[in-house]
Amino acid sequence: MTSPCSGMTRISGRDTSHRDDFNRLLADCDAGKIDMVLVKSISRFARDTVDTLTATRHLKELGIDVYFEREHIHSISDEGELLLTLLASFAQEESR
Repeated sequence: MTSPCSGMTRISGRDTSHRDDFNRLLADCDAGKIDMVLVKSISRFARDTVDTLTATRHLKELGIDVYFEREHIHSISDEGELLLTLLASFAQEESR
């Protein structure tokens, strides 16, 4: 998207396709280089509920836990996924 004030292209944190480090993290997980991901908070991982759940479910299939420090959530647990779904929705709304 282009900023009307500066004419510069802005990249939204809500769109993970432009987040090179995030995508590199997922690629490293797919390659077996990472066995656990530590994240400060859900809003720092992804700001879109679908992206958050898609990524954490994919990592769960690989046996990789994502631990969200602020919320004290392990994505690999059943309880964690329920809480993650709710809190990711809040994070998405906050980013609007």
